[in-house]
Amino acid sequence: MDQSVHPSSLSMRWRVDVCKEIPEDLWKACDRASAFFKSKYIVSSGGVADKFESLKVPDIDVRDYILRLIFYLGMSESQFLLAIEYIDRYMLARRVGLTEKTMHRLAGIAMVLAHKFDSDFPFSDSHYARVTGMHREELMMLQMEFLLIIGYRLMYPQVLRRI
Repeated sequence: MDQSVHPSSLSMRWRVDVCKEIPEDLWKACDRASAFFKSKYIVSSGGVADKFESLKVPDIDVRDYILRLIFYLGMSESQFLLAIEYIDRYMLARRVGLTEKTMHRLAGIAMVLAHKFDSDFPFSDSHYARVTGMHREELMMLQMEFLLIIGYRLMYPQVLRRI
């Protein structure tokens, strides 16, 4: 499978390949996280300007985007749960809600950071950039911004350490 495919060009074949590769528990966790993002954090656009805000709403649904990242990063369930924890830390620190223009980038950055933190052999920033659909420089800048906001707290919370 070509890893340089842009996230907005998902085909039915890609979805079929993903269905075969992603464990059912991780698939269900993705569905729950996607619904959680859409229901709890969505606020109307406007208000506080955010570096994570894209110019337009991405063409890909956040669920498909998350599945794409899980597939191409080979994320474990614990890494995915850690990424959700990172987003929660970000939301608490910023006291702003997700919008349709920030959701994808925040999910992408959180998942990249969780994968880097928990992997013995993380990928190159170029690979992460291709998978997230961002430019490498933008990816690196957003990672730094995200880390500053969460106070560089990347450790697993106590509840996940017991799993």
